[in-house]
Amino acid sequence: MPWNSGIPQPAQAISATTGDIQGNFLAVQTWTNVDHVQIDGLLGAEGKHNKVTLMNQAVVPPFTPNIAPATGVSALGLYALAGPLPAGSNPANTTTQLYAHVVRKGAGVNYTTSEIPFSYSVLTQQQTPSNTAFGYTYLPSGIIMKWGRSPANAIRPVAPFDNLSYVVVDANFAGTGPTFTKILSVQLTPKAADFIVYVDNPNTYNNVISVTNITNTTFTIQRNDGGTNSISATVQVYWLCIGY
Repeated sequence: MPWNSGIPQPAQAISATTGDIQGNFLAVQTWTNVDHVQIDGLLGAEGKHNKVTLMNQAVVPPFTPNIAPATGVSALGLYALAGPLPAGSNPANTTTQLYAHVVRKGAGVNYTTSEIPFSYSVLTQQQTPSNTAFGYTYLPSGIIMKWGRSPANAIRPVAPFDNLSYVVVDANFAGTGPTFTKILSVQLTPKAADFIVYVDNPNTYNNVISVTNITNTTFTIQRNDGGTNSISATVQVYWLCIGY
């Protein structure tokens, strides 16, 4: 029987509504059987869940109360939605993702809300990502992490013989997940097998890798090699980029 919220009616005899009341109890039982512990189960487990199933939404569901700009007071929540992902995300999402409705600090003293697809990562698009390829993931707060491997170009000393080379990495390259609004931190690790040792000067520091010139969406890998040797090899550098 379907749920009937108008039962019992005023002045109706209980005997006249017994079937409808029983139908409402059955509807409640059917409702609690989905994801909930048994309604008359173990003491202390009342109202708890065995799991939570979220239905895919057609649009972002409304949250009440809405954001109070001056205080940030708002409803928070979780929901499932098959896109759209935040602007600039690539490749486009075709699967249902778990979203967090969160409060963020806005301009000045105001706050805003944001929809964070925190289940969206390289694993939602690739079954077995490679450790030599680019990857990405969201954190529920909205922080984005991207990682990859880039070559630090070969160095052939020319005037002024500073033995420096640079490679600019665009963290918002095509086909690699969400786009950064701003990069916050970059960590670099050179691949050990690519290290070069000078035979003529073993005390010289070689393949010193550092990050320079971090912008909102790019960073520069600087490679510094001592001596004046002509170095033709390229060093691969693993990087981890954190931002939002």
